[in-house]
Amino acid sequence: MLIVMRHGATPDEVQKVISVIEEMGYQAQPMPGNQRTAVGLVGNDGRVDASRLEGLPGVHEVIHVSQRSPAPARSKPSARSSRRRAR
Repeated sequence: MLIVMRHGATPDEVQKVISVIEEMGYQAQPMPGNQRTAVGLVGNDGRVDASRLEGLPGVHEVIHVSQRSPAPARSKPSARSSRRRAR
């Protein structure tokens, strides 16, 4: 999960988000940027109650990030494709 702070969010507002994430039993990873700060929620199993974060002062958006399952293994390249010339 990624919590995007509003532009101009104060350090206290960011710290409150971090504190709530840690109270929920997860790890917070702040990511300051030029325009705004985002805080990553690390260690969740997909069952995070986003409502605890959405209403906090300074929060612009809560984004649920899902991990895609691994892609199936590819078959060996054909002899034709392995003979390409380097340019």
